[in-house]
Amino acid sequence: MSKAAVFPSEATVKARRARYPRGQRVELVKMEDPYAMIIAGEQGLVDHVDDTGTVFVNWESESTLGAVHGVDEIRKVSMYKHNRPVNGMDYKQGRIKPRT
Repeated sequence: MSKAAVFPSEATVKARRARYPRGQRVELVKMEDPYAMIIAGEQGLVDHVDDTGTVFVNWESESTLGAVHGVDEIRKVSMYKHNRPVNGMDYKQGRIKPRT
């Protein structure tokens, strides 16, 4: 049984936005969604963090599922170790730009 959703404080959301800016490479540690088609270890680039603290990611599998605050777990990955395109996007100096 998954945890009940508890909305984070405004300060928590602000901290998550600072920790996971657009273009930050992340790796999935765990996801509680039994129907998710992504697995632990998959990487992607952060698109945005919404007002509930959910971090939306463009995953390598082309999924755009968000990591829900307090339920799912992601971790930051060094931008310089893994400089490869994700889901049709490239990254240069920490910014996402559409491929041409």
